[in-house]
Amino acid sequence: MDVITSYLDTLFAPHPATTRMREARTQLQALMETASADARASGLSEHEAVARAIAEYGDLDEMAPRLGIAEELARASAHAPAPAATHAAGDGPRAAIDTSADTQPIDTDSLDIPPPSALPAPPGPQSAPAAIQDPEPAFQPPPASGLAPVTLDEARAFAEDARRAQRLLTVAVILFVLSPTALIALPVLSALPGFALTDAVSSLIGLFLLAVLVFLGVSVVLRRSRVLRPHRRLIEGRFEEDPAVTAWALEVRESAEGRRARALVIAVGCWILSPIPTIASGVLADSDAPWPRELAGIGVPGTLLLVALGLAIFLPTAWPAGVAETLEDDHDPHAVDDDTPDPPAIRVLKAVLWPLTLATYLAWSFLGNSWGVSWLVWPLAGIVYWALSSVADAWKGRSPA
Repeated sequence: MDVITSYLDTLFAPHPATTRMREARTQLQALMETASADARASGLSEHEAVARAIAEYGDLDEMAPRLGIAEELARASAHAPAPAATHAAGDGPRAAIDTSADTQPIDTDSLDIPPPSALPAPPGPQSAPAAIQDPEPAFQPPPASGLAPVTLDEARAFAEDARRAQRLLTVAVILFVLSPTALIALPVLSALPGFALTDAVSSLIGLFLLAVLVFLGVSVVLRRSRVLRPHRRLIEGRFEEDPAVTAWALEVRESAEGRRARALVIAVGCWILSPIPTIASGVLADSDAPWPRELAGIGVPGTLLLVALGLAIFLPTAWPAGVAETLEDDHDPHAVDDDTPDPPAIRVLKAVLWPLTLATYLAWSFLGNSWGVSWLVWPLAGIVYWALSSVADAWKGRSPA
């Protein structure tokens, strides 16, 4: 896109570098790059695609109303010097020179226009040179919503950080899902003859590894929050939409849609197959095959591994859709913001609640052989989650707007 950049440098060079003109240039470049990319996708060469984009969007006077700079261009045209206005129509540059008998004529061989002292002062309280020295407009109306517009550079930075945050989220979720694996597998394996660890030692090691994995997962979640913190304005919808940014976000989502669909198909396949290890271990334990009954729960870690594998395949491909939804939604500045983040302590408790609930359920069920009552941990966890959400909502109500 160097040709488009060079063209825009030339197009905007005569105009004052005001804030609005810089924003208009960014919007126009986004439109031209999108049009060029569409033309390339339709089969045109790069040169032809750029030429089509310039032909479609390269007229600044025609694009001024759409870019919101018509007033700036009109003001610049009014302040620009107009040498032709000092000449009589059709008389050439010498027609404005006073050659009457009582006036000393000017050497017209060396000058094309009379000196400033020979011209009448322009009307108005302010001369043209003084006005040109101030490139900033006297008044620039704010956006209709009262919010600052989102720029293409800001959107690109947000997309890059969203990709990083999605990777961190994937790692955290996998750690949470796999955290009870050792707590389930080691006590079951300790029942086998010749296994080096006793049941008590296996349980302690499993609990230690569970705590370590949960701690690492929470740390990754907090790091993800720090990555997205600079873009809180966009995440909470406190911005004025820009058509060029919206078009760019939709293009990002559409370009990644095929990869996301393939990942979802593979992930769903893993999730459908995930119960098979648990079911198979239970069936083999109840059969006449030489399979110890104590190994009935050894398939649960296999189930967790398949679930984690599906998440690892699908989650990294979901960030383009999230970016597009964030940048293309209609935002009401007067609406109540439901996306205000929960307090950090609440977020940590919510993050560890369900992994700990799953670990408690499986440990209680397998180690204590209490399948008849261990299911009670799920409704209890639901009550705890509701209580945490209520505390978070109350905190948001007390927090300043």
